[in-house]
Amino acid sequence: MVPLLSPFLANAQERTVDKPVISGEFNYQKKKIPKEVMFWTFPKNNFWDRSVDYSVKIGLQNHFKFQFEGIKQPMLYALKLIDAVDGKKKVLSLGDFYVESNDNVQVKIFDREIRYNYNGKKDSLVFSGEGAEKYNLIEALTKDKFLYVKALGAYPKQNITSLSGIDSCIKYLVDKTIYFSERKKNLIDNYPGVSPIMKKIINYQYGHYDTLLGGRIIYVYNLYDAQPAFQKRIKEYYLSIFGEPEQPEVEALLSPSYYQSIQALLKRTEFMKSDDGSVSLEEHYNLLKTTYSGLIRERMLMELFMGGYGTYELANIATSYDAVLLDAAKYLVSTEGRRIVALKTTFKKGTPLFNADFMGLDGKSFNTESLKGKVFLFDMWGLGCSVCAAFHDRFEKESWPDLKKHTNFVMLSVFSGKTMDSWKKGMDSKLYTSPDYLNLSNIPHGSRDHPFMKHYNIIGAPFIMLVDKQGKIVTKISPNMPSKELQMLIETELNKP
Repeated sequence: MVPLLSPFLANAQERTVDKPVISGEFNYQKKKIPKEVMFWTFPKNNFWDRSVDYSVKIGLQNHFKFQFEGIKQPMLYALKLIDAVDGKKKVLSLGDFYVESNDNVQVKIFDREIRYNYNGKKDSLVFSGEGAEKYNLIEALTKDKFLYVKALGAYPKQNITSLSGIDSCIKYLVDKTIYFSERKKNLIDNYPGVSPIMKKIINYQYGHYDTLLGGRIIYVYNLYDAQPAFQKRIKEYYLSIFGEPEQPEVEALLSPSYYQSIQALLKRTEFMKSDDGSVSLEEHYNLLKTTYSGLIRERMLMELFMGGYGTYELANIATSYDAVLLDAAKYLVSTEGRRIVALKTTFKKGTPLFNADFMGLDGKSFNTESLKGKVFLFDMWGLGCSVCAAFHDRFEKESWPDLKKHTNFVMLSVFSGKTMDSWKKGMDSKLYTSPDYLNLSNIPHGSRDHPFMKHYNIIGAPFIMLVDKQGKIVTKISPNMPSKELQMLIETELNKP
């Protein structure tokens, strides 16, 4: 996304491109040394483009070394361990970090597992060398976030039976958030050896205590859906806490997690303000369009259209998406913005489907063009995808009983994975698909390498799309679209000649 960031990076781009290095050493006492480490890099500092991945073998004396290329600005990357567990390749995360052009960092990796990000665990890391201070700062912030999430998860400890109990619960959540927010600010402000710009980038990328607080309050709100007085009080608290959205500085452009976080918070606030608890795509889009300006507005809109949860939980997507995208094109004017508009236009209603070959359960090739004359719902799922499982569960219970009666409707369930064993495991679980559907897979292609996935820039599951009898796109479907709305869309197409 360098063109988008050009005002911020004008000085940095005049410098000679350096080749920063990170080297590491495993100091395991109990665990087996892994086979390799991987660097999942995000050159444009976003999560919608596929990461550029590099694998490094562990060498003599349990060392490894990796040199980055072409680092002109701080770049986010994920450090991963690759090992074989029970004969299968397993990926373990060591964390997400930023590399700068002059880094020469050494990391010692210990098998003293620490908890981070909810229930996850990872090895303990100690960084040294030029540029190491920001790595250690990020590690400290990551540990603090785990402590905060753990603290929030402790409340409410038991069923609340009075408004005073609601007051106490919200006070506890807010007090914990204030405490950890101040800890974060003090830690960043006083941390030595990290540049002011890098501190701002890190501040936007890590923590997000306000969004986590909002999520927890809504969790408590939903617990008491049979208690209108409780919900009224909780909503009053929520709206008093979350007022006007903040206006981020330009450094936030390099912090992709910030945009995921702030979009989630904005949606939740819109939900709480609405009378019926729903927010349409148009309403959320107009909020982004009028609240922000310039580069920040463009980046917010990019996240709306490209982010994994950009349109998630929004209503009326199918009926308004094309019009919203057309209007947004006025603000998506950078090279990256124009690319996104062109890409999303491939889902415009009436656009012919890009037909491709998939593999059936019998091992034979199946081309989607053979479904012309039928309405079909393309549903791509992956093993372990909880959102995929939730969509299938809702569709199978609420829509399939009626839709299966139509001989000209096909539920096309496509497995996104690498092996037949994984496909079989997913099917046997009955969590993601049904034997009553038309089951296909992207095998022998990898999920990223299949022509269909490449054409539509699909980087993760679920991916759901409705196609009409002429083989043309009706709309891309959000996995949380209400069953009645989805069924109405499908039956409208079925009733057409």
